[in-house]
Amino acid sequence: MGQKVFYIQASDELVLKKAVKLKAILLTRDENLASKAKDYVKVVLFKTNDSFAQLKIMMKQFRLKASDSPSFASCPHCGGKIKRIAKKKVEGKVFPRVFRQQKTFWACAECNQLYWKGSHWEKITKKLGKIS
Repeated sequence: MGQKVFYIQASDELVLKKAVKLKAILLTRDENLASKAKDYVKVVLFKTNDSFAQLKIMMKQFRLKASDSPSFASCPHCGGKIKRIAKKKVEGKVFPRVFRQQKTFWACAECNQLYWKGSHWEKITKKLGKIS
């Protein structure tokens, strides 16, 4: 969805320091951490473990829209910008079946991770359609 995120499993103090340093919004299910952090950073306290329910909350609260193109998204591996890449540049770097079946590819400008609209994309798009 084009948002930079980080995950940290550490003491409340370290989590809060990093959130303040990055001027991040703290997403947590920990009520004590949320209470400590609310005077320093914006906090979203989740009451559910369901990741798609959490995403629905985030989309509504921050008016996020599911983009139709991954070229507007950030790389889930490194946070780099994903840009469209010529099909001929991925030949030999993806499975031959994927190369034959797909017309459009994207690559991360930072880590070179390759992306295409395969079955994983279709499943996520379907779920996002139910959310937005």
